[in-house]
Amino acid sequence: MEEEKLKLIDEDGNELEYRILSMFIYNNKNYIVYTDDTYEADNLNTYASIFDPDDDTVWEELTTDEEWDIVKKILVELEDK
Repeated sequence: MEEEKLKLIDEDGNELEYRILSMFIYNNKNYIVYTDDTYEADNLNTYASIFDPDDDTVWEELTTDEEWDIVKKILVELEDK
């Protein structure tokens, strides 16, 4: 199975490539969890955002502990597979 990739443009105009770990819907919000496959202190750098599936230019940061808890739960489930 081929890994899904995501390309984003940073604030300096550089194109960055990420690997998508998961996409899911929770409380009527679409979440995406992705990584640049780099590590910090033996932990994989992982990022998450809320996105609009009808407009791929609209991304929101996670702002609540509940949102991060949901993402962490999904990542643990992925690890267990």
